[in-house]
Amino acid sequence: RRLEELSEIYKPKKTIQAELNFSEIPSQLSGEIFHGKSVEYLQKMDAIISVVRGFNNESVPHLSGTVNFIRDIEKINFDIMFFDISLLDRRIDRINKLIKGMRSAERTLSLKKIENLKIIQEDLEKGIALRDRHLSPQESEAISDTFLVSRLPLLTIVNIDEKDLDQTEEIQKEVSSVIDSELSGSMVMCALLEEELSKLSFGDAKELRTDLNMKTSGLENVIKLTYSVLGLVSFITVGSDEVRAWTVSNGTPAQEAARVVHSDIAKGFIRAEVVSYEDFICERSMAKIREKGLLRKEGKDYLVKDGDIVNYLFSI
Repeated sequence: RRLEELSEIYKPKKTIQAELNFSEIPSQLSGEIFHGKSVEYLQKMDAIISVVRGFNNESVPHLSGTVNFIRDIEKINFDIMFFDISLLDRRIDRINKLIKGMRSAERTLSLKKIENLKIIQEDLEKGIALRDRHLSPQESEAISDTFLVSRLPLLTIVNIDEKDLDQTEEIQKEVSSVIDSELSGSMVMCALLEEELSKLSFGDAKELRTDLNMKTSGLENVIKLTYSVLGLVSFITVGSDEVRAWTVSNGTPAQEAARVVHSDIAKGFIRAEVVSYEDFICERSMAKIREKGLLRKEGKDYLVKDGDIVNYLFSI
């Protein structure tokens, strides 16, 4: 949405969105999620998005026979924990089999490794995912050669029927009651409606969303949630040639953020001229922003914020 609004003002030759790649993992007809191929696929990912059914449709039967999104959310969490517990079991068994042939010093290290693996396993059995706990240096070392699914941030999307949109807030409260973690997040949306809206022009879709009391698109909400859970922010550069969004980690200094635009800008950094998207969109002109004193001059240590519109001054 931000880039569309800015592009309407600047009429640039190019508009380039920040990239965020979503991939569907291979599944099985049995409904089993975590099997060899899917876990191999997950090792390349930064987070998991779980789309849970929250609508009734007799022509599309649910695998469990009934629709219950809380049950399904809890089952996915259980499946993740169970997979990791089973994997650690096999890892511990393998080390135990090798211990007999080890020398004293190596045996001591292996026994310590087993001890740390069992501590992690016990927490998993209590329902504590790796993403929700601090790992000691010894624990981190113990699992350094093992991929555990519960280490990945988990985002849950409940896909509801359009007729239930007026209950979105209540459904969100239900979902949030079973998802409470810094590296977890959730949202409620109607995917069928979003598909229909995506076929409309930007203006028509915006008007219809207003009529439905929807402030932003489902896709935009998914992106915001993903950025939040992964600790990312997006800043923007604008001009008649290009309006573009760039992604950096939250807490990135201005000079370091310049590196994603071009390494020369970071090397020759002088200062950054910054205005928030919200302030700019109210005035819709950089001249008015300067006139009202809303354009800030920031140094290399300024921490870039989500939605900042940044103009870098540099010398090479």
